[in-house]
Amino acid sequence: MPAKLAPRSAGRWGTDIRRDIEAPVLVAAAGLSRRVNLGAGVPIYHIQDSSGLTQSGVGDVSVFAKVGLIDPATNDRHVGVALTPLVEIAGPAPTDGTSRVNWAVPISLEARATRSRVYGSAGYFSAGAVFGTGALEVTVNPHFLLTATVGESYATRVVDVTAGVGRHRTDVSMGAAMLVKPTVSLFVAVGHSFSGDPLVDGGPWIAGGVAFRFARR
Repeated sequence: MPAKLAPRSAGRWGTDIRRDIEAPVLVAAAGLSRRVNLGAGVPIYHIQDSSGLTQSGVGDVSVFAKVGLIDPATNDRHVGVALTPLVEIAGPAPTDGTSRVNWAVPISLEARATRSRVYGSAGYFSAGAVFGTGALEVTVNPHFLLTATVGESYATRVVDVTAGVGRHRTDVSMGAAMLVKPTVSLFVAVGHSFSGDPLVDGGPWIAGGVAFRFARR
């Protein structure tokens, strides 16, 4: 039967002008059928700026789905294709007049080998960006995985670009996951964003958490 996945995580990143901690980040996902998954994520943020002013609240809430078009387990090439639509609802209301609700419709590809998997995803984000991401996952042993990810986004509307900042943004990260029980895994990731301006790049970040898997009876 389809399974439910309930990760709990936390993340931290900072720049010269602010520090941002998201904890906890609550995510739940459920398999509605063999080809359709549905989930949602709710982060709680804690911000401190350079003056010492702090603020906490509910961050951007996301509702997402995965619709499998080609199952990599059912073809000789072990290649999968899926649509992964996303709706994002901004926590704090935008002050620049932009919409509080945005959406994205990426298409994702997966290729499997004996001890590794390659992922790719590309799409359009309604806030004004096109993006593409690639990842390599390597199975070190049955209980330990390593993942490397690189992504690129491009702002399609000049009005959304901060003065003096380029329209491109690159994100790189490394992650590891360890299966401690058949239904429990731990994960950690580190990364950095680059947009050409140190004040808005986000600086290095680190995140980690635990995921629980429940089989539907």
